[in-house]
Formats: sequence, C-alpha cells, structure tokens
Amino acid sequence: MLDVGGTHRADAAAIGRVREWVDAALPNHDAAVVMVTELACHEPGCPPVETVIALLGGSGSRTWKIPRSAADLAAADVAAALARPPDLASHGHAPRTGCCDPPRPSTANPSSRSAASSPDAQEAS
Repeated sequence: MLDVGGTHRADAAAIGRVREWVDAALPNHDAAVVMVTELACHEPGCPPVETVIALLGGSGSRTWKIPRSAADLAAADVAAALARPPDLASHGHAPRTGCCDPPRPSTANPSSRSAASSPDAQEAS
C-alpha cells in the first residue's frame, strides 16, 4: 500500500481475497496482470483508505476504486464495483484536479528515436 508517512498497512490476506474475488467475478478477463492495492488519500472528501483494482494489458487497462480497505470488503462489494464501468473517480466525491485524474500516457522522448529514423539519416541513404 502506498501511504508515505502514514501508519496504515495493507492486510496481505485481504488483498489476496480481493484478487480471488476479481477472478471469480470476471472469469474471462484477458488481463495480463490483476493488481489490487490500497491507497491513502489525503485530499478533502476522499476516504482515508481505498482499494484499487486494476486489470492491466489484454484489451486495455481498466481500474476501479472502492472507498474502503480490502479487509473491510466482501465478495459482493467487489462484484458490485466490477459491474460498474471502469472509472478512476468512483470513490465518493466529484472529480477534481489532482485527486481523481486518470494517469497520463507517457510521451516518448524525442531524443530517444533511433538514428535510422532521424531526418538526417534518411537524407544520407
């Protein structure tokens, strides 16, 4: 769990149960990775701890947030969350900048292009 400077520690057994419930609720998912973690939110209006479920790879990355710790969840909570469309801003307050923004795709560093694809290399050939 990411809780820099905090005191909450994720319950590894509870995280494992949530992963099993994800697999049971979505038996045909094609994700290469199922990630379950807990995050602390220090923004006003956010729950102190939320469980984040991410399916990475396959037909695209999808993320759900549940506004409770993994230890406080039941299989029905996970199934209900997964029945909703994936959404990073589903933890109990209206989206606002900084708290609920989806991750931004990384942009390629222009200096990392190979020499063969540079305009100078194309002129020389």
